Parts: sequence; C-alpha cells; structure tokens
Amino acid sequence: MLRRRQNKAFELAPEHSVIRRNLLNLLQRQLASLEQAGRFREALPLHLRRVAIEPNSAVAQRALGYCYAKVGLSETAIGPLTRAIALDPNNPGYYNDLGLAYFDLHLEPRSK
Repeated sequence: MLRRRQNKAFELAPEHSVIRRNLLNLLQRQLASLEQAGRFREALPLHLRRVAIEPNSAVAQRALGYCYAKVGLSETAIGPLTRAIALDPNNPGYYNDLGLAYFDLHLEPRSK
C-alpha cells in the first residue's frame, strides 16, 4: 500500500525532492532484500525504475549493469556500466565491472 502511494505521489510530482528521495529509499531497501537473497532477476525491474528516476547517477547505472551481468546478460550490462564510467570516471570499481562483463563475453574492452 505504501509503495503504491509513493509511486502515485512520484507520478504526480516527479520533481519534488522529498517524494523522489522517499521512493529511492524504498527501492533501495527492496533491492537490498532481493539481492541478498540472490534474486537478481526479480531485482532487475526495480533497477530499471531506479535508473529512470535518477538517470545521471553513476551508482544507479553501475547497479543496473551489475544486475544484468548477474542474470547472464553481460552484453546488456556494458551500456549501463559504460554510462557509470562516463558519469564517474574516477571509480575503479566501475572499470572492473565493465572488464568482467567483457570477460564474460570473451571480448577485449574497447580502448578510447
């Protein structure tokens, strides 16, 4: 019930920072619960929702890419992981995750 109300509030006023933050906190708690249980496929739609809410978040992009990789969609993971690097090029973890996605595909990472 609370989740439905927060989603509706966000639809009515997506620019409202308190509503946005509350919805993101709710999503984060749900994601943590699913991922701790190893239920990455179920977490994927929530990651997509999170990225839709905050597309310029390197953390959200990385989490989406990581989730794609965990469900065997390494090729799809490359896009969000590349965006995470573009948003925060100083985070070595993002490069590591991108390298692992390429490794899963038996490909060499593209050089700049």
